[in-house]
Amino acid sequence: MSEPVTDVSSREEREAAFRGFVSEFSQSVAGLQGRTFESTGDGGQAMDNALRDLRKRAGQRLSGVLTSNAVVTLRVVASMARLGLRLGPDVGLVGFDDTEWSPYVGPGLSTIAQPTDDLGRIAAGCLIERLKGLELPPRQILLSGRLVTRGSSQTAVI
Repeated sequence: MSEPVTDVSSREEREAAFRGFVSEFSQSVAGLQGRTFESTGDGGQAMDNALRDLRKRAGQRLSGVLTSNAVVTLRVVASMARLGLRLGPDVGLVGFDDTEWSPYVGPGLSTIAQPTDDLGRIAAGCLIERLKGLELPPRQILLSGRLVTRGSSQTAVI
């Protein structure tokens, strides 16, 4: 689940990676489906409907959600609370952005921690280069995230 994807490079790249993963593994993982849902913050009705549909399609199988950022993660958590769904056993959840409150929501939110310190340092370095008059060609710098596993991605929460 993501905020609108169009024209935001990080969202487009995350969606493409998600679709690529699902395409690659859908033949070997029984029941693996991948659908995207764009959350617009419309008060939650569409999110509630999307989660109901996810649970219905999953039947007795495990179901899970990957969110694109902390804002959408909170929207999913709020929707699950409205629907009476439990994080982990009812719907697995992994979100981007390991916020300081992630360990304290429900059984703890599993997240993909981004190297924000490195991101800031590299961005500042690029800006300083430009300010010094260096005219380097455009470049893409990719930094790896780190999976932080907590209760929201566990099938049984103790």
